[in-house]
Order: sequence, then structure tokens, then C-alpha cells
Amino acid sequence: MKRLLCIILLIVSCHTTIFSQIKIQITITNTDKADIVFFDNSGNKTLPPKTIDFSTSPGSIEIINQTDEKDFAIFIGQTKIANSTSPPFTFPVKSDAQQGKATVTISAGGAISPAFGIGKIITGSNILVKNNNGNEIALFKSADGTGSSSSQVKATKDLTRADIVAFVKKIVRNRKYKRVPNQNLYIDDFGVVHVFLDENLQPILSYFPTTARESNDQFQFHIISTDNNYYYKISSDGEFTPTALGDEIADNGFPKPTAQSTGANTKKVFEEYQSPIFGPYTGTFPFTIEKISKLNNTGNSVLTLTKTIKLLKTNRVSLNIGAVSTWLKNPDNIRSFVKPNGDSTLVADDPDVRGTLIAQITFHLKPRNINVPVRDYREKIGFTFGTNLTGKIGTNFFTGINFEVTNGLCLNGGVHFARVNYVANYRDFKYGEDKFSGTLITLKRWNAGVYLGVNIDAALFTKAFKSFLSSGTTSEPSN
Repeated sequence: MKRLLCIILLIVSCHTTIFSQIKIQITITNTDKADIVFFDNSGNKTLPPKTIDFSTSPGSIEIINQTDEKDFAIFIGQTKIANSTSPPFTFPVKSDAQQGKATVTISAGGAISPAFGIGKIITGSNILVKNNNGNEIALFKSADGTGSSSSQVKATKDLTRADIVAFVKKIVRNRKYKRVPNQNLYIDDFGVVHVFLDENLQPILSYFPTTARESNDQFQFHIISTDNNYYYKISSDGEFTPTALGDEIADNGFPKPTAQSTGANTKKVFEEYQSPIFGPYTGTFPFTIEKISKLNNTGNSVLTLTKTIKLLKTNRVSLNIGAVSTWLKNPDNIRSFVKPNGDSTLVADDPDVRGTLIAQITFHLKPRNINVPVRDYREKIGFTFGTNLTGKIGTNFFTGINFEVTNGLCLNGGVHFARVNYVANYRDFKYGEDKFSGTLITLKRWNAGVYLGVNIDAALFTKAFKSFLSSGTTSEPSN
């Protein structure tokens, strides 16, 4: 009976040694993630072993690549990943595993087929998967005291949108780019518009401007990426020749890696691809941004973004229509008047402050277009010269400073010059108060006073008028 039991145990032991198999499946789902799963004899998922051991049992490692990339690396070794010691064995996933499956079989004793020229694997307490950048994207740590028993532990923290936004904010702050709130744009001291994009060509912080200033605005694109398997090409056929038109950014010393901390004991590197500066242009600024894989080496883009920015003319001179109050006295219709107490005085029309309509030409400190929100306070300021539109046209002159309060609506103030009426021998007569005697004689002289007013850009008035006309409806003729 004892001998029979020994035979049974020997058979069971042989069966276990011969037929027990360790199968590890590594599925690379994208360039930032891979899943490590273990299977038993029957092909069912099983819990991760405490230690991977090929010393007595054959097995296999199946690598399923669901990406368009290649050259991922799979490491098996007894080293502690946390201490950053290099694992002793590497399985490079060759090109035949791109968008497909590669299987490495391991015989009892650790011999590898197909051979990779790296010796044998007998035991290994860790499995580590790295992408082409060398970044850890999946990690299995054995449960023998070296770490977690989970079948997948992310070795680096996933980047969130907040991480990327924080990185861009740091760039903006360090380079002293100014934000234009009404357009949600960032510009530098030279007026270059800076547009930040993620690796999927989606805007970060700011947006693509729909309109810009013709012959003035320039543009630079910044692409923030964590994957250097791609480069970016930006091209345009604008009416002006841009700087380094269509150059591939990656071939001009870019990207510029900058370390960005993403958690305790881990670092992630953002790479900033900067385009050449494009513009200025006239008419429109059409551009195309292409994301191109370095790995497939075909030059074909995997992602393309095409947009057009409409460019509007700017001018240093504009026409404004407004109303002003002037403190330059010009009494009219002067006549004698006897007060109730019997004293004689003079009365007149508009003897003090009066109002008038004026037309002005404004010379802007910086070229301006009312359809493009202001980016620089100097665009709001202009020097004006105008004349009256009421009374005898061309007899009053106004010069001063215009300040744009809101789009096309301005405050205006300055000096009013005109030939004004006065009573002979009574230059500063207070009408209705001072006594008057003698013969009434009125004369004219040039004098100056101050004025304040509001005006509107004639282009804005025209735009509003056209909008009003276009909103009207026409009735169909009756039958």
C-alpha cells in the first residue's frame, strides 16, 4: 500500500512537472499602459504567483500589441524596481509584434525560443514593461516581500489635464506672456500670439483666434507632449512668406525636454515643440499642423489639424461722431433786458456751457480695428482733431485725446477753438446779472476753452446700421 501511494505521488509529481505551465500575457493597450495577466493550465485567469519560476516548468510569455508603435521592452528579473536597479533580462518586442501578437516560449530550465541571445530565465520576481521612451507603463511585483502582489502596478502617475495646464502656466509665467482676456490669448512684448496645444492638437489654456490683425499679428505654436515617438510639422500658404515655412520642428533642435514632477519619487518629462514664428500675413492665415510618427518612418501624418484665421485690416486713422459739452462761451442773440428792480442788463442764448455735435478724425497710437478686441492699452488712445456739425459748420475746432472705454465707444476731451461773440467794452459780461448801459455793439474774437464729450467710431455705427438693415424682413407679394 505504501509502495502504491509512492507510485501515485510520483505520477502526480511527474504530471505536475511536465504539464504544469506558467503563461504570462502582456497586453500593451497604448503607449502609456499595459496589462499583465497570468493563466493556468486550462487557459483560465489566475492569481499572480508569489514568484515566477521557470526552473522546472515550461511556460510562455505572450505579448499582444494593440498600438501602432513597436520596440516596447519587457523585463524579467529579481531586482527591486523601486531601487531603479536594471533588470538582468530584456525581451524587445520586434516589429512583427506591431498591431499583433508575439509569443516567447520558455522550456523547463529557462531556455528561450525564439532565442534572443540573452541566456536563460529560470526565476524572476518582477515583470516590468517600458515603452519606447523608456517610461515604465506596467509593473508586476512579486508577493515574496519585494512589493505588491497586484498583477499591475502603475510605475508612474498618469498625467492629468491639470498637470499639463500647470506646466503651460509655468511657461507663460516664466516667459512673461500677457493674457488678453477678451480673446483668451497669450501674447509677448513683440505682439506674437502664442497658441498652446496638447499632443492631440487640442488647445491648452487659450483658443485659436478666429480673427486677428492684418499685417501686424504673428503666430507661434507650442505643442506639449509626453511622447517623443512623434514629431510635428506646421505649414502655411499665407500671402506673406513666414519664417522657416513648413520646417519640421523636431529637426530644428526641438523638442526641449523639461522635467515636471508628477508625484513622490516619480518624474515625467514634458516636451515642448515650438514652431517657427509665422506672419504677419494679409487676408487670411491658413495653416496645417501634422502629427507624424517617427516609428513607421513613412512621413504620413497620424493626425492633421487645418484651420484658417481671418485677418482684418487695421488703421491708424478713424472717423468718430460725437456730442460734446464746451465751456467756451459764445452767446448768441444778445439783447437788452430790464430787471424788475429797474436795472438794465443783457441776456443771450447759450451764454455759458453749451452742447454741440462734432465730427473728429482720430490718430491712434497703435493701429486699430474695432472688430478685433484690444490687446494693448495703447490701441485705446488716440489724438483727435474735429469740427462742429451743428450751427455754421467749420467755425469751431476741437483737438484733444480720445480714450476707448469699450469697443468703438470713446471718451474725449481737450481744447475748443472758435470765433465767439462778445459785447464791446464788456468781454466778460455776466448775462442777466451785470448792469449794462450805453450802446449794444457785438464783436467777434478767437478764443479757447475746454470741452468734454463722448463719440463713437463711424465704423461701429456703420456696422450697427448694416446689422439693423439685415435684420429686417421682406414680405412676399400677395397673389
